[in-house]
Amino acid sequence: MPSAPRTRVLLVVAVGVLLLDAVLLVSAGVWTDRMGLVVGGAVSAVVAAGLFLSWRRYLKRLADIDAARHDLKNEVKELGTLTRDRR
Repeated sequence: MPSAPRTRVLLVVAVGVLLLDAVLLVSAGVWTDRMGLVVGGAVSAVVAAGLFLSWRRYLKRLADIDAARHDLKNEVKELGTLTRDRR
């Protein structure tokens, strides 16, 4: 599983590049009166936002998995103590 800092750096780079593309495409489209460039810039901005939101969802899922793993570990410990106490 990738480490958190490396994943965060990759996300920042990807979102930064997409946002830079969006700004440059929109400004070039406005400057040259080409609607296709403006649409391309808008699509890049939407993809950057989607990437960021999916990363947040990924982190939430990792936290849920970690909490479930912790709960399972505690349950195994409790079962172990119950079986030892019965003898």
